[in-house]
Amino acid sequence: MSDHYLEGRAELLDSIVDHLTQRLANQSSVVVELGSGTGTLLARLAASLPSARLVGVEIDPVLRRLHQLGPASAHGARVHVVDADLGGSDWTRSIEGPVDVVSAEYHPDHRSLREPFAVAGMAPVVVEQRLRSSKLIIVGV
Repeated sequence: MSDHYLEGRAELLDSIVDHLTQRLANQSSVVVELGSGTGTLLARLAASLPSARLVGVEIDPVLRRLHQLGPASAHGARVHVVDADLGGSDWTRSIEGPVDVVSAEYHPDHRSLREPFAVAGMAPVVVEQRLRSSKLIIVGV
């Protein structure tokens, strides 16, 4: 898994999974991860939320391909990645049906994620901050 490239990231991912598992256990929820990269978080969520449909939004074709070949692929059609640009207002069109949770790891040196959350009709809520350079944002729970 790609959760070892940043110190403390594995623990941060565990916190996200724990938080969402407590809130969404036994529900048929739709969870969207913005900037999903290789799908590490979605693979962990798939293992903990067997009734959830998980969608990664990723613009980078290399990361999308790694997502398709990585741990998330073991969960079949429940976990997939879509090609969408979060900078535009049409990224939500790539997601079928209503969304229960939108999540993202926000890095201060990247552009603000407020606009994509606003497009989704949600306001960002910081659930936990563990790393100096990263915040976990969970929205719409």
